[in-house]
Amino acid sequence: MAPTVLTKSRYTAGVQANIHGINEQALPSLVAWAERIQRRTEDEHGRVTVWLRDFRLDETDLDKAVNDIIAFYGAEQPVWRIVHNGSEIWRRPNNQGMNTDGH
Repeated sequence: MAPTVLTKSRYTAGVQANIHGINEQALPSLVAWAERIQRRTEDEHGRVTVWLRDFRLDETDLDKAVNDIIAFYGAEQPVWRIVHNGSEIWRRPNNQGMNTDGH
């Protein structure tokens, strides 16, 4: 039996068909994320870093990606920082009296 080939359009349709209960504004971002590598990690203090690798993004697209990532994770899973292609591009403002070790 020949292997099943998952094309971009079939993948996108599958993602859209299997997503329930997600903010509809975030849905287009999820489809775009299928074209890039994104990883979420958490350190020992519970601070979340989102690692994004996508060499096609220009400054405007990068600003939109930051906003999309923050919106996707929302207040329930706040992002501490975002790293793009190995360089930190966004860090949560320190407005709650927390120091850099999360306390």
